[in-house]
Amino acid sequence: MRAKKEPTIYPGVRYRSHATRMHAGKPDRYFFIRYKLNGKGVEEGLGWASEGMNAKRASLERSKLRESQRTGSGPQSLHEAREDVRTEQESARLDVLEHKQENMLFDELVPQYLKWAEANKKTWIWDERRLRNHIQPVLGVLKLKEISATELEELKFQCQKKGLAPATINHCINLASSLFNFANRLGIYEGKNPVRDIKKIKHDNKRVRFLSHDEARKLMKEVKSRSEDFYHISMVSLYAGLRFGEITGLTWSDIDLEHRIIHVLDPKSGYNRQAHLVDLLYDLFSIRFREQESNPSPNSLIFPGRQGQQIFKVSHTYKRSVDDLKMNEGITDHRHKVVFHTLRHTFASWLALQGTSLYMIKELLGHKTLEMTMRYAHLLPDQKKSAVEEMASKAAL
Repeated sequence: MRAKKEPTIYPGVRYRSHATRMHAGKPDRYFFIRYKLNGKGVEEGLGWASEGMNAKRASLERSKLRESQRTGSGPQSLHEAREDVRTEQESARLDVLEHKQENMLFDELVPQYLKWAEANKKTWIWDERRLRNHIQPVLGVLKLKEISATELEELKFQCQKKGLAPATINHCINLASSLFNFANRLGIYEGKNPVRDIKKIKHDNKRVRFLSHDEARKLMKEVKSRSEDFYHISMVSLYAGLRFGEITGLTWSDIDLEHRIIHVLDPKSGYNRQAHLVDLLYDLFSIRFREQESNPSPNSLIFPGRQGQQIFKVSHTYKRSVDDLKMNEGITDHRHKVVFHTLRHTFASWLALQGTSLYMIKELLGHKTLEMTMRYAHLLPDQKKSAVEEMASKAAL
């Protein structure tokens, strides 16, 4: 049952005590004021004592309303007064929004976007690097409303001037577009996304080159002579098909030595998969486990950087090894150059050459669709040819 409203020493001001909630050593009080509006009695609530309301303040509010009624100016009721406050607040909000729309710099938008990206995108760290290294140096000091196709073409030109791969340049253009869409959702940018007028760079980014067994042995030997750690990272890519970021993000909780399995979590494809530990990799991980703490934390990185953080950039050790072996000498087409990703491509190519089904290769690589794995189909015909010739020889008349 609700408590009865009690009078105060101020005319037209009453309160009701809360049944359980206390404030300042006594039951919390909710204050009401009574007055006439258009000849009818009205009672409206003002607020709790715990929120700063008291009888004297309530009486002052009642007096303001009665004065407004007497003079015919200002709000005639608490409802009208609250609506006026809401209107003023909304007007102030729109003024701030308009100011942001007119004056916000691209650099000011970036922290807001990255905060959202960190919570919603698995690849947000790459967004941060592309923004810092390539996009902000060109667009950062410009107001959002000043950025047009002209400035975005300049971004593309500067990226090309740096020698960035076409795929990387397109990533930068797409990221700039994402920021404009983000600003539009926040209500701080209106109008057409200027990136819509920019043509992406057409390119064929499919790797063609893969290593022979002899090339792989020589390369791994050269890498090992320079860095034992990066040799281990390279071997995981060559014999398990993991991407560089997947390898450097591995923790001991991802390794099941008993069942010889690597659990690849949150990969680029968006779903989880398992990789098999061949004998060579089983020995590698067993040794690293013993060499680390007596009982490494499940969350410890297996291949940490110097400061214990995840590594995001391929070591110069690898490129120097490739250069010393002259593996890229005279090669200008990036698809034929040996890079770190060549190790993953070699893993898949070797599987295809030995007759492994494209579906199995797709699962081992973590491709989203079989279409992505079809690049290895051209390596299968020799296997088909051998099968047909074997059949023909047995069925010869």
